[in-house]
Amino acid sequence: MTEGEMVLGTTGKTIEERFKSWIDTVGTITLPLLAGFSITFVIVVSDDAANFLLPGAAILVLAFAAVVLIIAVQCAYHARVYLFEQDPDYKRGLRWARWTRRFYDAGLLALLAGLALVVAPHSAAGIQAGLRWSAFGLACAAFLGEVIWAWRDPWLRSGLGAMRHADGARRLRRRVRRRHRRGDGQPGRDGLARLSQLVTSGRGEPGRLVRRCR
Repeated sequence: MTEGEMVLGTTGKTIEERFKSWIDTVGTITLPLLAGFSITFVIVVSDDAANFLLPGAAILVLAFAAVVLIIAVQCAYHARVYLFEQDPDYKRGLRWARWTRRFYDAGLLALLAGLALVVAPHSAAGIQAGLRWSAFGLACAAFLGEVIWAWRDPWLRSGLGAMRHADGARRLRRRVRRRHRRGDGQPGRDGLARLSQLVTSGRGEPGRLVRRCR
């Protein structure tokens, strides 16, 4: 099975196709929407700071979230430009995709932290204060849950890893074919298939195998 045939789940799409779809969705819908929410929160808190417990901290965290999410939009744009198998800068696309994920996680965490600061009660009393503290606890729980998910997310970790692995397989095949055309060692089809199988099956390190074929 080649790297183009590797699938994740039962959708029939390759890992590369599903990851590109994630980049497209996050870069064009999710990230701009979250950045807009962050900017809106900053405006609301700035206009009515007296009604918030920690308005300065809330504005700072939400402004950070907005900036980081906007940066993530730019990273997603560059990832979409380069994430094509035939593109010579495919590896650069993988780097942009990793930075998209990092800024996405950082921005979302900052937005959840800002939400917790916004809902924390300032002058409310009785049941209203209790409800607002409950909302604060819910936002904090969401923040903690996002930290755990970002650290352990198996889908994106396996997707990025498989795509890096596939990129190593492509580079290996190009080097072996060039060597074969030069007549340097004459690896033949069996040797090419064997080396490719080692990479795509995860039983060898792409960088190390590529160096062996130089």
